Amino acid sequence: MVKVIRPGDRDPGTAQTPGMRREAGISAGTAGSEGLWMGTAVNAAGASSGAHHHGANESGIYILRGRVRFRWGERLNTWSIPSPETSCSSLPTKCTWRRTSTPKARRNSCWRAIARSKSS
Repeated sequence: MVKVIRPGDRDPGTAQTPGMRREAGISAGTAGSEGLWMGTAVNAAGASSGAHHHGANESGIYILRGRVRFRWGERLNTWSIPSPETSCSSLPTKCTWRRTSTPKARRNSCWRAIARSKSS
């Protein structure tokens, strides 16, 4: 069986981090998924997310449009600004922080697609 989740069917009731808006596309609630969460995340123009991690879940992040600065590491002192159409990997329990970056990008939000494994 294939379950199609259209933009209007995404669930905004998923866990939120300050400065970021997430919507679940594939989840237990929207598709009956038991091992995968997939959705979108948007940082508003100029916004910073709170430092956070995805627990024991491995995450894949695909930059759809806009630019965002990812920071990670023990003191969040390592960073990268991936461009659109770039894939990023976030390992379990590693803390990250995001901010829309560069003067031009601060006028635009950054949209990302995120897929996460679910820990057992």
